[in-house]
Formats: sequence, structure tokens, C-alpha cells
Amino acid sequence: MSEPEEFRPEPTSATPTGVPLGPDERYVVVLDQPLRQLNLPGTSAFAAFDRQDPGAAAFALLLPAGRVPRHQTLEQIMARGATGLLKPLAAAFIGQDGTGPRRFAIVYERPQGGRLSEIGPMPEREILQRIVPPLLEALESFASRGLTHRAIRLGNIFFLDRDRKVPVLGDCASEPPGAGQPSIYEPLERATAIPEGRGEGNSGTDLYAFGVTLAGLLRGFDPADIEDNVAARVLHGSYGLLVGRNRFSPAMESLLYGLLNDEPAMRWNIDTLRRWRTGVLEPPRQATGERPVARPFNFRGKEWRHPRLLAAEMAAYPREAAAAAREITFEAWVRHTLSDTIAADAVKEALGRYAQQAPDANNEAVLVARICQALDPRGPLRFRDMVVMRDGIVPAIAAAIISGDRHKLKSLADLLAGPLLADAGRPNAGRAPAASDGPGRLNNQLLLALQNWVRDVSVGAGLERCLYELCPTLPCQSPIITGDGDGVPGILAALERAALESDSSRNLLDRHILAFLAARSQPLSRRVYLLSRSENDPVQKVLTTIGLLAEIQFQCDAGALPGLAGWAAAQLVPAIEGMKGATSRKYMIDLLPSLAVKGNLSLLVNGLSLGQKLSDDRTGFERAKHQYVWLDQAIRKIDRSGPARAEAARANGQWLAAAASFVIMLLSGSVLLLRMFV
Repeated sequence: MSEPEEFRPEPTSATPTGVPLGPDERYVVVLDQPLRQLNLPGTSAFAAFDRQDPGAAAFALLLPAGRVPRHQTLEQIMARGATGLLKPLAAAFIGQDGTGPRRFAIVYERPQGGRLSEIGPMPEREILQRIVPPLLEALESFASRGLTHRAIRLGNIFFLDRDRKVPVLGDCASEPPGAGQPSIYEPLERATAIPEGRGEGNSGTDLYAFGVTLAGLLRGFDPADIEDNVAARVLHGSYGLLVGRNRFSPAMESLLYGLLNDEPAMRWNIDTLRRWRTGVLEPPRQATGERPVARPFNFRGKEWRHPRLLAAEMAAYPREAAAAAREITFEAWVRHTLSDTIAADAVKEALGRYAQQAPDANNEAVLVARICQALDPRGPLRFRDMVVMRDGIVPAIAAAIISGDRHKLKSLADLLAGPLLADAGRPNAGRAPAASDGPGRLNNQLLLALQNWVRDVSVGAGLERCLYELCPTLPCQSPIITGDGDGVPGILAALERAALESDSSRNLLDRHILAFLAARSQPLSRRVYLLSRSENDPVQKVLTTIGLLAEIQFQCDAGALPGLAGWAAAQLVPAIEGMKGATSRKYMIDLLPSLAVKGNLSLLVNGLSLGQKLSDDRTGFERAKHQYVWLDQAIRKIDRSGPARAEAARANGQWLAAAASFVIMLLSGSVLLLRMFV
């Protein structure tokens, strides 16, 4: 069978543009050759080739800027190989023709036989012989390493060979777990969560998606086309909805029933699958969905007999839900009609805590979230528009911050600062562990740090700090960083470029950059903290900023940075011009260019000794002010006593003149007497 036409590179008249990637730049991504039929939701595919083996077929997935891939999963697969999976060959951040933000790219071997979804209905025998065994081996391989695939669906299973005899699972690392899945491929407990918040899950989560895939393949349709599948599954069960009254062999029916079981504890696991492969069959039972309660609860003019569906409806209308929950009949309905004392006690506790707080919109949203958790304990945490599984909180937080959606950011900030995440970490007394319990959850220490950061509005903290602490491989999302930013050296290079390209009045250190630096380096974190404390002192803020940049230059062992040095010198000019001493001011202004031209930020700070010079200038100015006041007071005293002294001088002059005349007269008389008797 020839290679499907759509899997060939699309023709282009332009010269291919290659971007190197991987160890020793072995692989090249050809951005001028898109492979649109290999695209994934929100992810573009391009041709790629291997410099060492030009004949090997490869392609690259280029992720949208800001998307957080599953780095740990990808690293484990690349380090230990993969069974039944498209082989990832290389992964790294790349630029696009040197412009725009750097984006993460993953190079895979290129499948030659198209997608499984292109096959149409496949005979059951062929499915059991050709499709099921290799894919079950892949699932067993994932489970043995404690990994999950989380992207199993008809459109993400490929044939590696042209003869379509080797099916393999497609990419599982280019997006948060479950984010690209149609909701029908997600178990009921995860299906209503936002795509980024569906969580890692476990092997049972992958097995459910595999069961949906098999059902669609057997019946020749894409299960994603089923509308309102969550309500339908609650009413009829996933097996009933997807298989219905269609009859298959006992082996296939047993497999489908085990994989599509909506009760997590009863859903098949890897051990059950191994027994099935040896011929041990478990006959399917009649699938009727969740049992409705005898007496419905009326909410928004509609009768609700399924707690899971009521929880989703109440989360969508929080104001009405809070009012309904406060009615005395609600707790009684939960306790007696649902016969669920654990849920009733949780409702009672939530209402009691709400009664002790101010009746504002935030506390109302917290109340509704707790009510929904009581009704659907295995389901997602529902807080306004943040509907997330407990093991999906981290990618959901990252997606909300990167999106910049103000409503989501407000919900996220209130969620992180509030009590709900701590509540979600508590085990459900008397219940089996929730299906959402697993890897990816926030531990108490990290949760406390997140709460402190989100409550701190200063630079280096806030939601930006939460983002980079939770996503240690995410590049800096600052708009100032256009080509680098996946590490501290990249930040420095991008800042140098920005300083050379922009005027000196531009602020080069925004909240994203400062939060990124604080999250990536403990010494820089202390510098950023000092910067946040100097917000009200413009001169100290400039000195601390330059000190931070000098620390980065030292850490990275960078060479001369004339752009940043010139920018820093321009920031220092206002402080120098504000000096009172004319001699010192002129000296500093004359010295500044000769230091800046060397591009050494530490030399710029230490050579000027501006902090000490400013301190000396202030001290000298204060001393001069005191001297001026003293002299002014002395002059004023002299000026005030002038007329009195003139009058005293005249009076004293008359007395002295009279005395002098009397003395002269006596002397004259004495001389005359002497002459008479001599």
C-alpha cells in the first residue's frame, strides 16, 4: 500500500528553511514544509530530517508559545525507549527564523500508514489480532513505569508501516494530560473538568480511553461525535452508550465491559487484562447507568435524580446553588434520599463555615464548591470557571496564567489564596480513594508557598511566581523576551538585545522576568526580594536593579554587555544630577561614560560608588544646611541689635569725651602750677 497522499510534505516554491534541534543539532525542522494532516489540536506539524540519516522519515510537532509540555513523561520515554509508541527522537526549544518567541518542538519518527481513524469499520477478528495486542503491550509498558499516555483516541493511533500492520500510539507529551481528548474519551469522573485540568490519572484512565477507541472502531464512527455524552453516560452507562445492543464475541464484549466500567474500582487494570489475554473472561452485566434516586431535588425548575449531574448544574449557577443549599430541605435530601451520611455531614460543615463568614460572592463560590464536592466526591473541584481534578491543578494553573484571561486569573487567585485546595488534599473519610488521587497533586508545603506568593502583590511574587515555581521548564513569558528566555543566560541575552534596540527610558525588568529569576536562582531570589522592598525609593530601586543585573552577569560569566551597561548608566543619570555638590556631580557625570563603555555592570556600580557618594552628598548637604542656619541666625542677631548699639555708642562717647576733657584740664593745670613754682 502506498503512502497516503496527505502524509507527504505539502509542496512549496520557497527554499526550505531548516531550524536545527537536538544533540549536536542533528535534526532539522523544515518550517517551510507543513504536514497539516499530522497536526494535533493547537499543535502544528512540520517535516523534519536527520543529518546523520537523511533517508529516515521524521516530523516535528511545534507547540504553541506558552504551552507547558509533559517534560517528565517525555524524558522518561526518550531515556528508556518506548513500546508501541511513535518514537520521540529529540526535543528542544527553537526559534522561528530567529523571530518571535521560542517554542518547544518534538521530533518524532514519521508514520507511513496514516491514522487508525481513516480505516473505517474493522472486522472484530482483525481488531483482536492486529490492533489489540500491540496497543495493550504499549499500555502495559506505560503502566510498568508509573506513566500514563492520556491521549489515546482514534485520531492519535497511527500505522508505522505502509502495509498498516504495526499500530502505534501517537504523541502524549505535547500538551497537558487529557487536554486534547474529546470528553467521551475521559472517564465520567474527569469528563467535566476543563481540558487543562483533567489530570494525570492512572492506567485505568488510559484503559477507559482504549475501550472507547475500540468501540468506535468496531462500530465505524468517532465517539467524539456523541453530543452531551456526560449526561447520556450517567443515564445509560458508558458501555450502554457506546456498545448498546450491538453483539460481539464473548472475548470482545468482556473486554469492552471491563474497560468501559464507570466505577473506577471495578474498571479493569493491567492485571485483569493479562488474565483476559490468557482466556479468562468476565461476562458483561447489563449497563443501566447510575441508579436514580426515588425523590428528586428541584433546582432551577428541573427535577434532578442524579447527584453527579446536579453538582455540574449547581456549579454552572452558583448564586442559585448557594440559595438552594441553604434551604433546610437540601441537607435532608442528601442525608435521607441519597442515604449518604458522609455527603450530608460535608454539606452541614460547609453551611456552618459559610454562616461564620461575610456573605460575599467569593465565600458563596467556596460554599458551592464544597457542596458540589459532597455531591460528586470523585469529580473535579468546581470553583467558578476553574473546574479541575486534584491531580490536574498544576497544568490548569499554568494555562490560566499564560492565557491572560482576567476572569480566569481572578478565579485562580481566589482559589490559590482560599481554603479549597487544602480541603481537597484531605482524604474523604469513609470513602475509597478518589480516582483523582495520584501524581501531580500539590503537597502542603508547596500549597502554602503558593498562597503566600499569590497574596503578595510585589514584584517577584504574585501569580507569575506561582507559574514559574510550578513549571520549572517553562520559558519566561515576558513580552520583552522575544527569542530566548528558557534559562537565566537566555534572559540576560534577551535583555542585552532589548537594551540595544530600545530607548533608555524603557523598563527592562517586568513582573514575569523578576518572577522567573526568583524562581530559578536562590541568590537572585534574594536580590529580587530587596528590589521589591525598594519600590518607594527611586534611587535605591535603580541601584538594586543594576546590582541584580550585575549578579546575573557574574553568575553567567558573561562578557561585556554594552547595551545593558548603557541602559544602566542612563538610569543613574537622574540620581547623579540630583546631587547637591556641584564638584562631585560634575566628577560623577564625567566618569559615568568611561565606566559604562566597558560593559561591566559590577564595575559600573563599584567604580562610581554611587551609594556612598550619594550618602556623603546627603551628609555634606545636611552639614551645609546646619552651617547656613547658624550663620543666618548670627547675622539676624547682629541685624536686630544694630540701633541699640549705635545709641549706646553715642552715650558712651559723650561720657568718654567729658572724662577726657576733665583729665586734660587737670593735666594742663598741673603743668601751669609747676611752671609757677619752679
